[in-house]
Amino acid sequence: MGKNLLADTDYTDGRDQRFVHAVVIGKVSKLEVSEKGANMRVIMPDKIDHTGNPLITKPVPMLQISAGGKKSFAMPRVGQNVLMVKLPNSTSSYAAIGHFYTTKVPPPVTDPMVDYCEWEGGHSEKFDANSGADPFLTQDFKGGWKATIAKAVNIATTGGAAINLTSDGDTNIKSNSGNITVNAPSGTVTIEQQNITLKGTVTIQGNINHTGNMTTSGVHIDSLGHHTNAVALEERIAALEARIAALEA
Repeated sequence: MGKNLLADTDYTDGRDQRFVHAVVIGKVSKLEVSEKGANMRVIMPDKIDHTGNPLITKPVPMLQISAGGKKSFAMPRVGQNVLMVKLPNSTSSYAAIGHFYTTKVPPPVTDPMVDYCEWEGGHSEKFDANSGADPFLTQDFKGGWKATIAKAVNIATTGGAAINLTSDGDTNIKSNSGNITVNAPSGTVTIEQQNITLKGTVTIQGNINHTGNMTTSGVHIDSLGHHTNAVALEERIAALEARIAALEA
């Protein structure tokens, strides 16, 4: 009967000694990232040098999701556990293939249907793929958010869902070379604010219900003609009435 190689273990400590040098667990001691590569040095507690201290690797690469036409980048932090495998080109060359959680360093979420990312400073992003999850995407960033997109951006909701934009400060909408259109064919456009400033040409189709004062510095034209300063118009009417009265006399 042949020997069961898959059960070839050291019964003293219960570990498979065949891979004791091929697969190593260590802790990141230093990050060395430059245009030459995404590397780091790792302390290997299970390997001791001639002075009795744990070995520290030379710079080893960190496995990335993609490093070709599509490029991704993510590095562990100093002190994190990493799993390394030995490369065939020498006895001391390793590559880190991933890092993992332990009972001392538990995962930030425990739901297997949730994809979660958390950064230093309290930034977080969560994708909840559970059935009926609302919302699916949650982002909580302590800093700003910036997107530069070369072509059109289309955001649409279905089933009567609303789009809500809330700002603690100013809300600025700017078009450098085009028009800004607000269209509600079967609804109402409501703007509630203490002061509203409109610059440039404004075209409104539909009814306008206005409450409050309106200050203008230009000429208004509607289907009845020009609108102008009421005081100046009253002065002109009074002057015309005086001339007519004088002519009639």
